[in-house]
Amino acid sequence: MTGGSGVRAFDLIVISSGSGLEVSAEAVERGLAVAVIEQGPFGGTCLNRGCIPSKLLIHCADVMETIRHAKTFGIAASVQAVDWQFIVRRAYGESDAEAQAIEEETRQAPNITVYKESARFAVEEPAIRPLMAPCAAREPWQALTAMRTAIL
Repeated sequence: MTGGSGVRAFDLIVISSGSGLEVSAEAVERGLAVAVIEQGPFGGTCLNRGCIPSKLLIHCADVMETIRHAKTFGIAASVQAVDWQFIVRRAYGESDAEAQAIEEETRQAPNITVYKESARFAVEEPAIRPLMAPCAAREPWQALTAMRTAIL
């Protein structure tokens, strides 16, 4: 959708691609035009920096602890070395692949336009509602507007 004065109009602007994608998916099911603005990897904090990578790292610690107590089970085992770089690459590699898949799926969804950049709120006189301007390195910035904006 395009508004006047080069302003791109949407029914909904969603800022973030974690839980915000649930909101955008519901809006698309209702036939609404949605802009998703996400500067970083898709999937939100849990996938990229929180729950998922930390659980993968914790599992490695659990394996290490099991090996330390293997004698309790009549098993002679020991740890010869720990490849910390491999462990971290594995944890974040899985998250990175999932984030990329989520972004690709979002880009293919009907009625969703993805802005892979940061944004700022702007007021343009005589605006009734705020404009959203993705802040890319390129000029001029594309102004976006919507009746509703969700920041999740």
